[in-house]
Amino acid sequence: MDKNEAYQEFIRKNRLRQNRNINFIMQQCVLVGPLVALGIRLGAFPYISYRSCVITTLLLIALSLIDTLMVKRFSHRTRTTYVGLAGLEITLLFMSQMHMGIYITLFLVPFISLVYCDRRVYIVTSLLCLTCTLLMTYLAAPFQASFRNDLDAFHWFIGQAGGYLIEYGVMFLCGLALNKMVCNHFRELYNTRIEAATEKSLREQIFKLSNTDVLTEIENRQAFITALNELSSEPLWQDFTVA
Repeated sequence: MDKNEAYQEFIRKNRLRQNRNINFIMQQCVLVGPLVALGIRLGAFPYISYRSCVITTLLLIALSLIDTLMVKRFSHRTRTTYVGLAGLEITLLFMSQMHMGIYITLFLVPFISLVYCDRRVYIVTSLLCLTCTLLMTYLAAPFQASFRNDLDAFHWFIGQAGGYLIEYGVMFLCGLALNKMVCNHFRELYNTRIEAATEKSLREQIFKLSNTDVLTEIENRQAFITALNELSSEPLWQDFTVA
């Protein structure tokens, strides 16, 4: 296996592991609805209704089941990665529509995608995150503008969207730099691993060739001398002279 094949095998195994981790997170997100309902009961969320909790719970169950099926049938595929990350993004989007104060947290999903060590996955997830953020801002504009006397929904949306674009641009560039550093680091590690494995294999081949007859593949005189030297170095032979 050459260096590039070894690195691609690492990416494949890492994708499988991370797809399962994302699926576990999706399954735990099903508890969001009941926990928010408990918060409503305790008076922590005055602007959230029980109906929103039920709808969110049903949606998260559906997303979790879809992601679980994808992990079971296409565990190594990139499409499974996109389904899992999109599920997390949609979860945060619906939490924001429940007026839970979810705003810049949506960019958490692109940062989670960095663990896949795949630049394309990060870029696609970032674009999805930006789309969800603009949609979230647009949907929240009437509600937020109702608390303001100086702005209507449209101008509130423009102001918020402009601020988010600047913040997301900065975070996207930082994430892109982190992705490059992580990928280069793991590639160097695997190159070093392959070089060490190749060197070990060459040493073993040289040792075998030097101690084996080429035609008969039977141990030769050198192998006999090596074995004799090993025996003579043991305590049992210290009091004897081997001629």
